[in-house]
Amino acid sequence: MPDNSMELIGNSRFKEAVNTEFARLLIENHCPENLLKKYFIQDYFFVLEDIKVLNKLIDISNDNYAEKFRRFKHIVENDEIKFFTDFFVKNNINSKNIELSTCTKEYINFMDEVINSNDFVLILSMLLAGEWIYLETFSNRNSQNDYINTWEKLHSEDLRIFVNFMIDIINNENINDKIINVFKNTVELEIKFFCQFLKN
Repeated sequence: MPDNSMELIGNSRFKEAVNTEFARLLIENHCPENLLKKYFIQDYFFVLEDIKVLNKLIDISNDNYAEKFRRFKHIVENDEIKFFTDFFVKNNINSKNIELSTCTKEYINFMDEVINSNDFVLILSMLLAGEWIYLETFSNRNSQNDYINTWEKLHSEDLRIFVNFMIDIINNENINDKIINVFKNTVELEIKFFCQFLKN
């Protein structure tokens, strides 16, 4: 079986994406509260976008794959949405009034374009890049920050199982330049997303 997932990583800045300075500050609890809020506000939009991605994959995949995408969507809709809802309540943030940053808009526009391709492997490579980065960045880090510690728990075993499921699919598909570029561009947008908070 070809190791296509390693080829995708090798053609991208994946290692840089999982070791950004902003992620380090989050994990080590050195992130100022205002930046922490900005981060979660913007990341909330990606949870909503991920649900769109999962819905598309459910629609265009076979029954066996669809069931696994459905299970992960259930986790996102319950655990992650609850996390954000609690965070917004505790910090007096009205989710209806928050706006996307320029960087977040660029990333979500890219995601929508890939979703609209209706190309299963293309969409999967995009989702794999984002979820894999979050898994390697936040899972099992034992952060001293309460919010991040909770966030880590959401990005641990269930996410690892799901990422491995996507890797298995990718390793059984034919990888072309278009798929490599979508994975690479997703990684670049993840780096840009994290780095935007250090510029404010």
